[in-house]
Amino acid sequence: DNVAGSSRGTELKSLMDNKAGGASNPMVSSSTISYLAPALQSPSKKKTKTCPICKKDIIGGPSDVTRHVNAVHLKMKSYKCSFCDKDFSYKSNWIAHEARMHKAVKRGQ
Repeated sequence: DNVAGSSRGTELKSLMDNKAGGASNPMVSSSTISYLAPALQSPSKKKTKTCPICKKDIIGGPSDVTRHVNAVHLKMKSYKCSFCDKDFSYKSNWIAHEARMHKAVKRGQ
């Protein structure tokens, strides 16, 4: 889904514009705007790098391409579940698995 192209995306863009212009909206914090800003950018404004193997455009920087190559092409799985035999290529999937399947406490708390 292209958030920026939807009516909800238009609403969010409007809220961002109001906040940036000094308007006060108690429903929208600066952190919310920072979080949503990349999703509301036009695709041409997002930073992309190209995978040297499959030529897929990867949104982000060089570390995101490295993560993609390691997970997709090299099949590396660096994250091991603390409770079972599963392993994961992406940290976010590992954390979600432990939280969902083992009711693990979120890391960093």
